[in-house]
Amino acid sequence: MVTTLPDAIEWTIKGLKSDGLNQQYHRYDRYLRGKHPLQFATAKYQSAFGQLLQALAYDRTNMIVDALADRLQVIGFTGKGTAGKEALALWDANSMDRREGEVETEALGKGDAYLIVEKHPRTGKVHYWPNDADRCRIFYSEEEPGQTEFGTKFWKLDSGYMRLNVYRRDRIEKYISRTKITSGVPTSAKVFEAFKVDGEAWPVMLDVTDTVPMFHIGNNARTGGYGQSELLHALPMQDRSTRRSAT
Repeated sequence: MVTTLPDAIEWTIKGLKSDGLNQQYHRYDRYLRGKHPLQFATAKYQSAFGQLLQALAYDRTNMIVDALADRLQVIGFTGKGTAGKEALALWDANSMDRREGEVETEALGKGDAYLIVEKHPRTGKVHYWPNDADRCRIFYSEEEPGQTEFGTKFWKLDSGYMRLNVYRRDRIEKYISRTKITSGVPTSAKVFEAFKVDGEAWPVMLDVTDTVPMFHIGNNARTGGYGQSELLHALPMQDRSTRRSAT
């Protein structure tokens, strides 16, 4: 077991500056939404046809993801004693029979998806939160490949401040930037301070202390690594089809 882990916030910031994952995720997302660039839309065509060029876009990539996602469905859980029934009850209580499609589409389309399990500090209810890949990172153990050491989630508020959560085996830490983040990535961990919920600063200690409550679903991922989108080899063909459409 790794005894010394990197600072979770600094590790996340460093990755955002260098790993290029968000740029990759955003590219796949544009193709899935039919917002990809038209390769044949040169200045000459733009001048001749203007907005009419939008009608020539024929996006085949979302069909690849939909065909696979539609075939996936969780039908039950197994476990000792009543564990399977309890797990299914939580799954149903969170309407995951409907929302699991969000996770599967995200993983197949972008290569990675995340499901965060969180117990409400006041009500005690367990919530399942599907999350976008471009808001999360996961740190795997080098000594025990595939073993999650911690996960982080980050997002910018409408007010301009940035939130960042750290999910560990025994606790969840929540932070907020001291100032508004004008650029895309904060400068360092010193930018953040503890986030307060109802006047109380986190972390909140977890009842279950052997599992990080952020689950990474990596499509065709190697052990301890990030996944691979089903669109990886489809995008060149999609681009070629749009070029041929102009001839």
